[in-house]
Amino acid sequence: GGHVAIVLDRDGADRFALRVIDDGPGIPEAELSDFTSRRFRGSEARTRRPDGQGFGLSIVVEAVARLGFTLEFRRPTDGGLEAQIAGPRA
Repeated sequence: GGHVAIVLDRDGADRFALRVIDDGPGIPEAELSDFTSRRFRGSEARTRRPDGQGFGLSIVVEAVARLGFTLEFRRPTDGGLEAQIAGPRA
């Protein structure tokens, strides 16, 4: 029932920024510090899908680091979550 936007921007002449923005419930402040840890599953995720393993974001974090990119998460003031991967353009 929510919305997701995917935005690819040029960040200067030689960099890119890929943003994924949703208007879902977001991540509680208390869970943000563990959000990308291997095997971490937030309370909402455990409720929605109790059989998950919690590997998804930890794999993304490792892949982004190996490519020399950055990964940031933001909590928009009106709710949801924004994830941004940025790095040099090839």
